[in-house]
Amino acid sequence: MFIIFGINTKDEIIREWNMECPECDEYSRFRLYARYTYFSLFFIPIFKWGHEFWVVNSCCNNIYTIDKELGKECMWDEDQIIRPRDLKLIQRNTKYRCKWCNAKLERLSRYCPECGREL
Repeated sequence: MFIIFGINTKDEIIREWNMECPECDEYSRFRLYARYTYFSLFFIPIFKWGHEFWVVNSCCNNIYTIDKELGKECMWDEDQIIRPRDLKLIQRNTKYRCKWCNAKLERLSRYCPECGREL
């Protein structure tokens, strides 16, 4: 008798929503991701553990983390709301920031509006 089992890791998109970006103040698309490890028997997932959750926005591609309990609630409840105060910035995309004074920039700026230096 053959028993086929395995342990794998999976990343999946839990949900997408629109809200104002806390960094650049633009209305943006946010995407919630989950990563977990699961045990499968005959290619059927039996149970999951080790959940991690993160959020990526489309305007400036910053990466945020959220509380694990809130992430699990979002997996089960489609009406669960994620607010800007629930996001904790873990990686900032510096593409639209001045390299001298760190001021926010427009996407096609040639000069920084704060320090006046050429970009």
